[in-house]
Amino acid sequence: MPKNKVECWLVNYDTTGKSLAQVQISTITDDRYLQEVEFFPLSLNEVLLFGSYGTSGKRESSPNKPQGESTGLFYSKIVNNQQKTIEFFNFLELKNAKSLLDEKEIATIRKKALKKNRDLRDYSIDVKLLFHPVVKEKDNFIVFSEVYHPQYHSENFTDFDFYGQPFTNSFTVFDGYRYTNAIITAFDKEGNLLWDNNMEIRNLISFDLTPKVNSFFSGGNVILTYLSDGKIASKIISGDKIVENLDFSTFDLSYPNDKLLSETKSRMDYWYGNYFLCFGYEDIKNVALDGNNKRLVYYFSKIKFE
Repeated sequence: MPKNKVECWLVNYDTTGKSLAQVQISTITDDRYLQEVEFFPLSLNEVLLFGSYGTSGKRESSPNKPQGESTGLFYSKIVNNQQKTIEFFNFLELKNAKSLLDEKEIATIRKKALKKNRDLRDYSIDVKLLFHPVVKEKDNFIVFSEVYHPQYHSENFTDFDFYGQPFTNSFTVFDGYRYTNAIITAFDKEGNLLWDNNMEIRNLISFDLTPKVNSFFSGGNVILTYLSDGKIASKIISGDKIVENLDFSTFDLSYPNDKLLSETKSRMDYWYGNYFLCFGYEDIKNVALDGNNKRLVYYFSKIKFE
């Protein structure tokens, strides 16, 4: 097998670790490879696969794309240890693709594809994705992922050579992973893409590459939330429709004149019903306090979404 070829296998084991069956997941063409893969068993003999796929870099829009970036989503069905189908959904085909690129960039790509009589799938938006476990809601399968990229900055300093001549030196500092968007899609069990939507993620940088956005279902709506910069962001959607736009609620601090300077390792997790837990570390300053007017606190709060 060539070094640059990636294969994906679904292997079944019994409780003793003995391999019972192996199925190679075909991507149909050699320029695709599977990235993130999430499994959802329907029965002992039927498994659905959801995830993202990348391309080898042969596509016109990204000839030098780095490995590890996703071009779109995929669906596959395995029945009786045989792959029955696989479908690919380029991000450019999503209704809410404008969350990843602005409308002018998307229009330019579509215009270029039309001019060259090419399929839209020959072009791509390539992003890094962090996947959530697949959730079954009624008869639909919800595939949820977050877009991120590593962020760096350069720092310069003056040094002197052997002869005492000054010169500028620089080095790169890793700031963390910046989260930019959450993508939510719904499929039926036959792999039809029913709808897609998104949520913008603002001011969220983390050294921990873990999911940050929560989702829970209330009636026919999906509530999306995350915690960043001392604020709770929320958005309510219903399929591909927006019920309530992105909104921010500020955390109450202990004292009236408290000012949040920074936060670290903060996160928001879904608990049960419409309750969430928020926790992390905060640097707080309060000039109205005598003596210790700057403090580091660990907070733990129960939040009710109404």
